[in-house]
Amino acid sequence: MNFELSVPDASLLPDDKLFEVALVGRSNVGKSTFINQLAGQKSLAFVSKTPGSTKLINAYRLKDIRFLDLPGFGFAKASKVEARKLEETIRSVLEDRDIGAVALLNDMRRSPGDLEEWIRDISFQRGINFLVVATKSDKLKKNEIKPSLKKLASSYGLEESDIILDSKSFLSRINRLVRLSPGQDLSSAPAGEAKIKRPDPQ
Repeated sequence: MNFELSVPDASLLPDDKLFEVALVGRSNVGKSTFINQLAGQKSLAFVSKTPGSTKLINAYRLKDIRFLDLPGFGFAKASKVEARKLEETIRSVLEDRDIGAVALLNDMRRSPGDLEEWIRDISFQRGINFLVVATKSDKLKKNEIKPSLKKLASSYGLEESDIILDSKSFLSRINRLVRLSPGQDLSSAPAGEAKIKRPDPQ
């Protein structure tokens, strides 16, 4: 995986029809750390100790797949104007761009809020593959992980097996979605693959 470019607006992204994966989540959810895990590098994406550092769309390229690191949302210290601008950037990608998959990173200790639920809903409405990646499991005690995973899955209307816990499983899922030939596999495929279902209407 290599860094490709940073842009302030989705309209400035390349229009080359690559399979694109939008990586989205709250500030300090661990997106930069997750990108570095995907790349097998320690510093491809800058990991800041200050939440809300990502304000641009950062694009990374892995073979014929583009990963779009979208600005984090929900940073308490952001002004209303800044928060609205960041949300508009996220919406411009998810509502208008031809995205192959949306990967929503969610802290295992936190239930999804209104914006996370909107991201889920717009993904289903547009027919975009919707994936949930659970982060911060290392912050939980061992006996807390399974109950937290069950609660998170239920919050999104998914099965526990639908929640992705590590970068290897994530790449395997993306590999299946883009249907790469065996010679182009991003990683070894898992023994089984969970079917993501549409949540029941509220």
